[in-house]
Amino acid sequence: VKEDTVREKITAAAACQEAAADSDKLILFTSSTCPNCSSAKNFLNDAGLKYDVIVADQEPEMAKKFGVRTAPTLFAGSTPESARFSGVSEIRKYIDSL
Repeated sequence: VKEDTVREKITAAAACQEAAADSDKLILFTSSTCPNCSSAKNFLNDAGLKYDVIVADQEPEMAKKFGVRTAPTLFAGSTPESARFSGVSEIRKYIDSL
C-alpha cells in the first residue's frame, strides 16, 4: 500500500514538472483564410519567441479541444486552461508585456 502511495506522489511530481516545462510553450492557432494571422506571426518572430502553429481549419479537433473560435489565438502554455490571447491586438499586448 505504501509503495502505491509513493508511486502516485512520484507520478504527480513528474506531471507537475512536465506542466511547468510546458508553461513556456506558445501555441498559435491560425486559419487558412485569416488576414491577421500573418501579423501575429510577425510579432512573435520579431520578439524572438518560439511557438507552434496549429491551423484550426486543418485540425478542427484541436481547435475544439482548446475552444478556439477566433484566429489568431495564442495560448501561453500547452493546455486549454493556459492563458489565452485572442486577436492580434491581445497577442501584441501579451508580447509587449514580456
